[in-house]
Amino acid sequence: RSLINALHVAGLSYLQLGQTDSAAYWFGRCRSLAVQLADSAWIGISEGNHAMLALRQGRVGEAKQGFISDYRAALRNRDSTRAGDMLQQVARIYLGNGPADSALPAARQAFSLVWN
Repeated sequence: RSLINALHVAGLSYLQLGQTDSAAYWFGRCRSLAVQLADSAWIGISEGNHAMLALRQGRVGEAKQGFISDYRAALRNRDSTRAGDMLQQVARIYLGNGPADSALPAARQAFSLVWN
């Protein structure tokens, strides 16, 4: 798992630097290793990684689907904090891109996951 985490951190670092091609490369390596090891938590996290990248590149629909995939994986792995974080990202997408009336219920559920 430490190698998966290192690949994840490399991708996040490149994303933070705005080097999306390099971020995509390292996120892809992270996902490949997670799949190879059948690590469902890291497979979900890699979906969230790609969602962040897609959102940064303006591919909102793809980002929303990635955040939802990570949210579902987090629920399966009983990681309520990560599930709440991903649902918060979905709520932000709803707020900015519609349907706006879906943003508040998603945000409330995200809050509930994180604080309960």
